[in-house]
Amino acid sequence: MRDEFDAEWVQVLDRAKQSHSLREIHDLLNKWQHTAVMELRDPGSYQRLLEKAAQIEAASGRTTSVSIEDMRAQIQQRLQAG
Repeated sequence: MRDEFDAEWVQVLDRAKQSHSLREIHDLLNKWQHTAVMELRDPGSYQRLLEKAAQIEAASGRTTSVSIEDMRAQIQQRLQAG
């Protein structure tokens, strides 16, 4: 995680130097503050979050293996069943 933070920090600092704005620095520190708290409470949670995001991205944004068409069909069946 340290390498990831350091890489983001360098990028944000470079942009802040150009824009003369601290907004991106504030946003980055806020993100990493939440990440640090999450890791303190549940070690490994950040890595699991990244792995889940990669799975969702690989599945074209679906969080389940059920297609939207199948989901709509299930909803329609339940509505018809009363």
